[in-house]
Amino acid sequence: MLVAIKKYPFLLFSLFFLALSGGALFLYDGTGDSGDSVLHYLYARESFTHPENLLNHWAKPIFTLLAAPFAQLGFIGIKLFNVIVTFSTCYFTYKSAQKLGLKNSVLAPFFILLSPLVFILMFSGLTEPLFALFCALGINFTLKKSYYSAAILLSFIPFVRSEGLIIIGVFALYFLIQKEFKAILFFGLGHLVYSLVGIFVYYDFFWIITQNPYQTSSHYGFGEWDHFVKQLPFIVGLPLFGLLIIGGMSLGIQIIQKKINLQLLLILGAFVAFFVAHTLFWRFGLFHSMGLTRVLIGVSPFFALIMLIGANTIERLIKQKLNARFIYVFYLLIAYVFIFPFTSNRAAIEPQKSMAKASDLKTIEAIRNRVVEKNIQVKRLVY
Repeated sequence: MLVAIKKYPFLLFSLFFLALSGGALFLYDGTGDSGDSVLHYLYARESFTHPENLLNHWAKPIFTLLAAPFAQLGFIGIKLFNVIVTFSTCYFTYKSAQKLGLKNSVLAPFFILLSPLVFILMFSGLTEPLFALFCALGINFTLKKSYYSAAILLSFIPFVRSEGLIIIGVFALYFLIQKEFKAILFFGLGHLVYSLVGIFVYYDFFWIITQNPYQTSSHYGFGEWDHFVKQLPFIVGLPLFGLLIIGGMSLGIQIIQKKINLQLLLILGAFVAFFVAHTLFWRFGLFHSMGLTRVLIGVSPFFALIMLIGANTIERLIKQKLNARFIYVFYLLIAYVFIFPFTSNRAAIEPQKSMAKASDLKTIEAIRNRVVEKNIQVKRLVY
């Protein structure tokens, strides 16, 4: 087994992932949140009897389409769907790290899984995990110079989450620099396909625009400029937040020194563009933004790769500035990354609070049981 792990390091991650996700599925019956998570599940589950759900703008057509078969198994099914999706995201992020020639590439998938909010919302019906998979596949195809595959895949990312347009914009700019002009045209394929399909439901070629629930200003209000900066440690955990900052600074220095390659610039640019966009949306109350921190797990492949660069920077500086004998400091840091999510810190996972069934869902279940117990005849129960 040890020989196999040394030869195939992703095997170690796979075993770790299987143990953690399997244990969480068995021990905790939460839904990630009791609002959007449940509603996305219901749209997916009922899409077999209400096929119009497959073109519901809010529910997100691609997510509903892919999650629908799993949702037939109950909420456990859609949780299993997002577990498989997250594992796939980790795998393709690992392959991207290898393609970039980054040392310690197997750490990248661990950095995704050990980000507290990623782990918590993996067991939900939310769309962010699938968005992350599309990002992971998009960067992987691009690094392999499969530009047409990347463009076709990413053309459908706005139908997983609307912010996919930001990702398309960044990748289109990269393709433009690489002079892949023909491939750029395929970024419009997803909109063309769904515009045509939508004619049969909405009798409107432009339904993607006219049915868009995010066009107006937000009625949720607005927030501060530093909202997402303050929340980042709670999204990824304190040690990984530190690695993200160091990785970002390392890439920033490379940009100043004009030593950064375009592939790394693409990864940094995608993360920064997404982060800045959501900061602006929340600050000015645009596109129904609620300032939800979970949106950032959608770009987990990008921030994991930046964290890996941060970790490698620390390892390199220890060897250069101190002595190879002090490399144990690096290993202690990585060990802390593994331990931190399971500590009692407010920025850690806190499974009983965040992964168990919410109190409002427990109350709803109690009401449902009471109705059944008293044999109350109701056609519709509103709560």
